[in-house]
This record gives sequence, structure tokens and C-alpha cells, in this order.
Amino acid sequence: MKLSRYMRLHNVTDSELAVAIGKCRTAVLRYRHGSITPPVNVIAQIEKVTAGKVTFEDFVREDA
Repeated sequence: MKLSRYMRLHNVTDSELAVAIGKCRTAVLRYRHGSITPPVNVIAQIEKVTAGKVTFEDFVREDA
């Protein structure tokens, strides 16, 4: 599931996710819009915070 879709479905804001993964809100905004790909360790944090609903493949697959 794309990060933006997860956040929309679960009513998670950029700021809330940023706090949960230890990054700034701007970084989360960029991850969500796909303008930058998060480092592997950050993807692992996102996967943990989203209970596995957003995974590494969701950042690398075009159809995810």
C-alpha cells in the first residue's frame, strides 16, 4: 500500500508520522509524494509503525 493511501485511510498526518519515525514533517511529505525515497532504515520504521501495511516494495514498485 502506498504511504499516502495508508495515511489517508488511517487519518495520519505528516507530523504524526514524522514523530513516530523520528524524521521531520518535510521528509514525510517528500516520502509520501514520492519525490524522495526514504533510506532502508526509515522504511523499516515506516513498516513497523504501519504494522506491515507499507513495506519496502511499496516504495520501489510503480504499481504499488
